[in-house]
Amino acid sequence: MGFGRRMVLSPDVASSVIVGFRIDDNLRQAIRFLDDPAIPQLMINETCERCPLTAEQCLVRGAPPTILLKQQAQITRQQALENLAQRPLSEAV
Repeated sequence: MGFGRRMVLSPDVASSVIVGFRIDDNLRQAIRFLDDPAIPQLMINETCERCPLTAEQCLVRGAPPTILLKQQAQITRQQALENLAQRPLSEAV
């Protein structure tokens, strides 16, 4: 569960609070309405820098997703290197 909002005294500053629960059978027993389709669900992350939500999905982003973008770039580089390593040597030149 989490929420984000602009600070009342400093509207240019955003604040967020997140409380996480591991969703498993124990939680479903404790919170029997957990899977109720009437309850809106949205994927949120630890920090804005790690969050994949778009501007349309989150109106209070406090910072760009720099860590997420770096992780995605690293994955892309690794995949490109793996693709190059799998090519026959005659194609690599």
